[in-house]
Amino acid sequence: MRRSSRPSRPFRASLFAALVAAATACATTPPPAGPAPSPPTSPAPSSSASSAGSAATDAGEAAPKAARPPRVTLPLCGCALCAPVVSEDACTQDADCAPATPCHAEACVAKAKAKAPTPRTSCTMILRCDSVDANTCGCLEGRCALYPRKK
Repeated sequence: MRRSSRPSRPFRASLFAALVAAATACATTPPPAGPAPSPPTSPAPSSSASSAGSAATDAGEAAPKAARPPRVTLPLCGCALCAPVVSEDACTQDADCAPATPCHAEACVAKAKAKAPTPRTSCTMILRCDSVDANTCGCLEGRCALYPRKK
């Protein structure tokens, strides 16, 4: 009797069944359950700040972290601001003003108040329409402002 180099039919059938079972198991495996993120909570008002702090410590809870303030979105006209964002910093010419931060600044301030980039500063290449990426800094009516570029 001559043996064939091809696998036998029962072997192929069992291999096919194993592959189908593995594919089905992988397709129906639910994602791992993790703790659901909870929205930031603000501490309840109390008559005494020290009693609120000691109550949190007594309960074994850590003091709540300071939440980042929500980002204010400004109205846009295309990919530019509709209205200038004016600072309190006085100026006499455009050269007196600079972006407040090195990357994607959302405000313009006096050059002395502008945060300088560090050697490790690396900005992303994203274009943000509410920042100096699409607008310009300059002196507007005696105040530093972020305003739409002239077209």
